[in-house]
Amino acid sequence: MALIIQKQFSLNYEVTGGICRITKAGTAVFNGQSINYGNSVRVVTTNIIDSDIDPETGVANTRQEVLNLKILCQTPQEAGQIVNTLKPLLAKGEPIYFSGGLPSRKQDGSIEVVVEMPKLTKSSK
Repeated sequence: MALIIQKQFSLNYEVTGGICRITKAGTAVFNGQSINYGNSVRVVTTNIIDSDIDPETGVANTRQEVLNLKILCQTPQEAGQIVNTLKPLLAKGEPIYFSGGLPSRKQDGSIEVVVEMPKLTKSSK
């Protein structure tokens, strides 16, 4: 796991919908190399955007912006508790505020950012 030596900025992400999934710790082989990964929760959230109408076709193309927010967990049980906390809030469309760094594009083309589990207030539950 990466260790932050100095933190001089963070970005805030407001999430009002999405799905949660758990990844349990394990090992994967990528390009012939074994890679170990830890337990985590991913919140997958999407913005759908219509572009301006193309004058030639008269159609506005629709595109998706998909962001994977990754919350690192010590145990699968902790990941389960996080999902059980976040799922009802996401289903209700309540804003959840995550803090993290810059998103990066993974080799599979997805965009991911590691975020901290937010401290939820009683009004968020």
